[in-house]
Amino acid sequence: MGIGGSSPSRRTMPTRERICFLDGNFIAESAAHISLRDIGLMRGFGVYDGIAAIGTHIFRFADHVARFRASAEGLGMQVGYTDVEIGGAIAHLLELHQFERSNIRLYLTGGVAINSIEFDPTHTTFFILIEPCVALSPDVYTIGASLVTQEFQRQFPEWKTTNYIMAVKGQTRRKAAGALEILFYSNDLMRETAMGNIFMMKHGVLITPGEQILKGITRKVVLELADTLGLPTDIRDVSLSECLAADEVFLTSSYKDIVPIVRIDEGTVSSGTVGLVTMALMTAFREYLLAQSNNS
Repeated sequence: MGIGGSSPSRRTMPTRERICFLDGNFIAESAAHISLRDIGLMRGFGVYDGIAAIGTHIFRFADHVARFRASAEGLGMQVGYTDVEIGGAIAHLLELHQFERSNIRLYLTGGVAINSIEFDPTHTTFFILIEPCVALSPDVYTIGASLVTQEFQRQFPEWKTTNYIMAVKGQTRRKAAGALEILFYSNDLMRETAMGNIFMMKHGVLITPGEQILKGITRKVVLELADTLGLPTDIRDVSLSECLAADEVFLTSSYKDIVPIVRIDEGTVSSGTVGLVTMALMTAFREYLLAQSNNS
């Protein structure tokens, strides 16, 4: 499929109305519509990926689009656009809006349902949304944040599907607890947060789960940075009790970067302050982001 609309051109002022990309065309979000019989709406059948952009630099685009394709293929859907076309559409949206930092959201559903339960893999619905990144309070990064736990194992954890039912359902409890995120665990094994990955430090080793999770792109970068810093890593099953007894804990997310965790449920992580290794990785990640955006 080709991408419609005018070719990208640099604007001196950002567009006033939010523009999206829907099935080959750039269109105002207020005018964008999909069928009420889209199987993504009727049956929750779809995949998603979230990408950060600094200025016009798309962060780790190749990794994100590869994961998006793997998720689509896992559900038997065809994306219908090349990586160059998807990258070009995102670049155009970045030029139109000119946000300092953007959250990009890619969605693919199975399109209009057949007999309410089937779909044609060659007639999918594809759209891209953009929004300004709303930064967390600086205190989150200097003082730390908290998590609430929830026993839950995502279906098809290796694919980023649009099924966030447990995450959505858990927001009332999360807010009531004053927590930043929800930490999922199953069979007493720590898995991931509702919208990211989890790491812990113990005896000088950086540890993170490797099974039954979505392998995040920020997670991947953190593991690369740990190697650069000479920090030992261990990717393995981690019990919830082991996490609660960790020296340091932090989460990673495309839209939150690295966030130190100092409290889980009613328990304090170690001394209750941001750990030295976490701070070092946060600094390294900020420098990595800056270098990437300056080189784009």
